[in-house]
Amino acid sequence: MYTRQNPNLAFVERRMWEYSTTPRIGIVKQLLNKLLNELEEVNENERVRLGEDFNLFEQLKNFETDIIRQALYLTNNNQRAAAQMLGINYTTLNAKMKRFGIGAKEELAASREA
Repeated sequence: MYTRQNPNLAFVERRMWEYSTTPRIGIVKQLLNKLLNELEEVNENERVRLGEDFNLFEQLKNFETDIIRQALYLTNNNQRAAAQMLGINYTTLNAKMKRFGIGAKEELAASREA
């Protein structure tokens, strides 16, 4: 709020808000660009085929695993930052990583190889 004693307070508050949201916006833009690139590559032959061997839980597990790996990659394997990016608790992310067999060290090595 602007006051005579602090004429720049509103400016400072606005700049602090911009700095705190800029990294998140950048990460979201990266994720959206990645998603758009993936969607462009999908064609009729690659769509999910619902048949006898279709397993919804397996498909959801694969999808969730890919998203967790992407978040870990974007945060340089910082699990707390990845959990914040995904909008879940750190302990929830850690439990999912254990359940799906995602190791932070292995993910870091794989991301460096790619």
